[in-house]
Amino acid sequence: MTKPTLRITSLDLSDIGPFPALKLDFKDKPGINLICGDNGVGKTTVLEAITAALSVGRNHRIKRRQAGTSGTLNMTFRTRSDVQSVKLKVDEFDPNKGDFVSNRYSVAENLIHIRASRDIQYFTQNSISRDPDFDSENFNQRITNDLNPNEIKSWFTNRYLLEPHAESSSWTQQMIENLQAAKGFFSLLDDDISLEQVDVKSFEIMVSTPNGVIPFELMSSGFRATYYLLLSILKELEFRQLNVSASEFFGVILIDEIDLHLHPSWQQEIGRIIKAAFPNAQIIATTHSPHVIQTTDATDVISLRRGSDGSIEQKHIPTGPYGFKGWTIEEVLEEVMGVENTRTSIFQEALREFDEGLDFEEPQRVNDALETLRQMLHPQNPLRKLIEIQSAPFTLDSSEAGTEK
Repeated sequence: MTKPTLRITSLDLSDIGPFPALKLDFKDKPGINLICGDNGVGKTTVLEAITAALSVGRNHRIKRRQAGTSGTLNMTFRTRSDVQSVKLKVDEFDPNKGDFVSNRYSVAENLIHIRASRDIQYFTQNSISRDPDFDSENFNQRITNDLNPNEIKSWFTNRYLLEPHAESSSWTQQMIENLQAAKGFFSLLDDDISLEQVDVKSFEIMVSTPNGVIPFELMSSGFRATYYLLLSILKELEFRQLNVSASEFFGVILIDEIDLHLHPSWQQEIGRIIKAAFPNAQIIATTHSPHVIQTTDATDVISLRRGSDGSIEQKHIPTGPYGFKGWTIEEVLEEVMGVENTRTSIFQEALREFDEGLDFEEPQRVNDALETLRQMLHPQNPLRKLIEIQSAPFTLDSSEAGTEK
């Protein structure tokens, strides 16, 4: 079987969104490309530009830069047969208007875009329904739209309840494998959670948890959001009639805020989970989480920084063969994500008072700041020992300091 293939290789933006100019190269292989940076630095714009480049119709999601008169987008992508380039002009800045795009590429059906608004809210399903018709002629008009969360529940319940009739219904091997993958995603996310059943009367997806069997919609928002992420990709493979299983998908998955709703322990795992579920996909995702970055290879990360002149560029961060896996959260925040200081302003002020007290040899000032820092620092923070050693020549007894030590 010839597998559909799509790889985004480069993106060049000029006067689009917040970018006067930006050139990005993406890894031309399976795995994750992780885009990070401050709010407003243009992470989401990068994903929307990729989707716009392969779309048809009015696009309201990307705009020219306010200071420019017209923007341009150039994207290079690879298919199984060749390398192609697409160019798009962006004139509109009005949020109520959009530029007309007419880039009709059949390979666009191998691009799946998961936006930040994602959750499976409860709705009552009254019956089994057929899959929606797939119109390949008009598909490019719809790839810029948000995915319908209700389709996810419908797809899963339909497949689960019709599985006993798979052979007589001429299911493909890929359909069988995708349903098994959907069932296994529960335990992929949490070893203590598994699918119990789909109730044949209520069509509810029932999940076995350490707290008993409950409807899926009563799971935590983090679990629902992550399962939404996995299952929305899976059902799109089938609704688009790609005839591939999750492991055979050689397309592109765009994910905005991959860490959305997730506890830090899950943020550390989400990259591994997505790659395990779709091992041959090229994944381009945005994140605000140092925990996500901490578990990736250095070549996986695209760090966008805003310069003093307002320009935005990619910062290249040298690391060793283990990437960021040995870096602390503070180091990732400061060096990779551009957080200028990971300490609060009140802590910084206390530390400044302490340092100036040492410099000017003012015992009272040193001891006052020392007491404040002792009360603020974590009990096991090594800085506690350091400041106590530094302050030793200036230590006052309780009568001199006027405070009880």
